[in-house]
Amino acid sequence: MLSSGERKEYYLTLRNALNVLNMNMSTIGKRMIAKTGILIPGLVVVSVFMNCGDDDSLGPRRPYPGVYLMGHYDTPGRATDVAVAGNYAYVADYDSGLQVIDVSDPFTPTSIARLQMLDIALRVDVMGDYAYVANDSSGLQIVDIANPANPIIVGSADTSGKANNVVITDNYLFLADFIYGLQIYDMTNPGIPALLGTYEPPVSSFQFSASGNYAYLACSSYGLQIVDVSNPANPVLAADYDTLTYVSNVFVFGNNAFVTQGYGYSLLILDISDPANPSAIGSFNDASFVWDVSVTANRACLVDRDYGLRLIDISDPANPRWIALYETFSFPMAVQMIDNKLYLANDRYGLLVLEYVP
Repeated sequence: MLSSGERKEYYLTLRNALNVLNMNMSTIGKRMIAKTGILIPGLVVVSVFMNCGDDDSLGPRRPYPGVYLMGHYDTPGRATDVAVAGNYAYVADYDSGLQVIDVSDPFTPTSIARLQMLDIALRVDVMGDYAYVANDSSGLQIVDIANPANPIIVGSADTSGKANNVVITDNYLFLADFIYGLQIYDMTNPGIPALLGTYEPPVSSFQFSASGNYAYLACSSYGLQIVDVSNPANPVLAADYDTLTYVSNVFVFGNNAFVTQGYGYSLLILDISDPANPSAIGSFNDASFVWDVSVTANRACLVDRDYGLRLIDISDPANPRWIALYETFSFPMAVQMIDNKLYLANDRYGLLVLEYVP
């Protein structure tokens, strides 16, 4: 029996789920509401609410700590990245361009716009009224999102390689351009990006993060490179940190770099208070192959190729500990964590909106 304000999720076969949804809910009680969530082959998530208050607000709560599905939007392409700003999630949807999804109601994410790109949309970052899309062989695409329901391409940079990642900071835009390395742009005029300089790492395919005067490059078997970009016309290597295994990604938060690694080593936490002399302070080694990470003040969310999402308590960076797991039904691609909400680009299953309940 559900208590007042309680929400439960039931994982049913398709046939049983349809039986539940076809029930006359008035025979159970007018304040019990059944609502479908993500539909995947052979499985439906049915969320059931019970509210016994005097109004119609659901006020859902979960009985146990963990990560719970709130809502889902099945994009037409393959969701490879997501950037959330305000009430909107901007999804790089591979051959289906840029998707704009209203997540103001996290239980019912709704598409409000789709903008087709010249090539596949691989990564996206957002700042202010603009979204910046890494558009493979078509380089960088700059999209005006002042009106999220009507996104418009207002600028571009036709790079020499294949743009596969983009990060915008207060000062510069950084673009990974495959064999042509890391490119740095002045975005004083967002519609006219001005190339300032380039840096060539030892690998052609890499992920990266940027903070202040430094860019942090995950260089696969070459470890982590920290690049001084204080003079963007002449970026120089400040430090080269050799890790135990393949480095897949990096996220900078405060004075720490969170480095994801493949093949069993998962997460390495570095002290970068002096970027020229990074030092290891902690690690978490209980996952398969981690290829993305998002960090807030006390938690890190790992995107694990084989196990879905792993939530890690990093309140003590020297002793990170596992606190929750959310298994996905596809290769999870990228995640953004904002407070207790997680927005997951989940490849062929689109966008998932999740919630961590302590």
